[in-house]
Amino acid sequence: MPIPEIIKKLSTESKKTEDEIKQLVQARMDEHNGLVSEEGAAHIVAHDLKVELFKTPTETGGAKMKISDLVIGMNNFEIIGKVSQIFQVREFQKQGKTSQVGNFNIQDESGTTRIVLWDQKANIIKDQQLEVGQVVKIRNGNIKSSNFSPNGKELHLTIRSQMILDAEEKVNVEITPVQSSGTSREVIAAKLADIAANQNVKVCGTVVRIYPPAFYDSCPQCGKKAVANKCKEHGDIQSKPAMVFSIILDDGTGAVRCTAFRDNADKLAGMTGQQAKDKTENPVALQEELDEALGKIIEIQGIVRENKQFDRTEITINSAKDLNPIEIAKQLMKD
Repeated sequence: MPIPEIIKKLSTESKKTEDEIKQLVQARMDEHNGLVSEEGAAHIVAHDLKVELFKTPTETGGAKMKISDLVIGMNNFEIIGKVSQIFQVREFQKQGKTSQVGNFNIQDESGTTRIVLWDQKANIIKDQQLEVGQVVKIRNGNIKSSNFSPNGKELHLTIRSQMILDAEEKVNVEITPVQSSGTSREVIAAKLADIAANQNVKVCGTVVRIYPPAFYDSCPQCGKKAVANKCKEHGDIQSKPAMVFSIILDDGTGAVRCTAFRDNADKLAGMTGQQAKDKTENPVALQEELDEALGKIIEIQGIVRENKQFDRTEITINSAKDLNPIEIAKQLMKD
């Protein structure tokens, strides 16, 4: 459901004006320091106002929706799509026990999103029950924000979820086979003027602006946001500061805001999240230290996103490296 429709529904159901609803949404976004999208903030406001944005699920599941209409925080819905990419199952230690997580992407006519399978649910990948091009129906789950999903959201299957393989419904999309692995889809070498949403791109450019970093408490095991030393996936933990680091990269054809998280942010900033957080007591000195990277030529690889809030294209950085003169010359010869 698009934001304007959510605002209108909240206004109608709560008897508040649309301007009042927009102010409540903005307040929630400010409260989370930009880590919650406008859609997510609107869903929080709906919860505050006790407004049901989507119909209550029936015996067969929640409201049937397109992938593009999924909203962070939702848990009652039904989506149908084709498997477009499958990733390797990853094992990790959780409270002294071995757990596992698997991921795959599904696509419908409106877009692509990431499905997350925890523990026993991930066995459908291990047992090779899932194939690219297969039609899958999913009922209910938790929609969360994600830096790794093509649409910025991922669907976590829960005990209430139901997944039907080889569903009979027709999905009118053509799937281009992608190697099933732990890596992302094909990387496209591109100029900033030519990039488009959801592409996995590699670009070279000059750092022309560096923004003050933001921080959030993170789980040292999975890197996800933690609250009061608690992680939703790993329980009680000792959280550590994770950095969100943004720059403007210019390659001569265009300039784009690029954002790195956690380890990638540490590498770009030249310091860890903890070190940067400790230096925020003197923000002027911290910014001067960070600005030493201005004018540096770097190569980044990442996913192109559309930031609807600010109506701009951005890149979420998956990797970055400095370029030496020889590499720059080679790149120019290719161009």
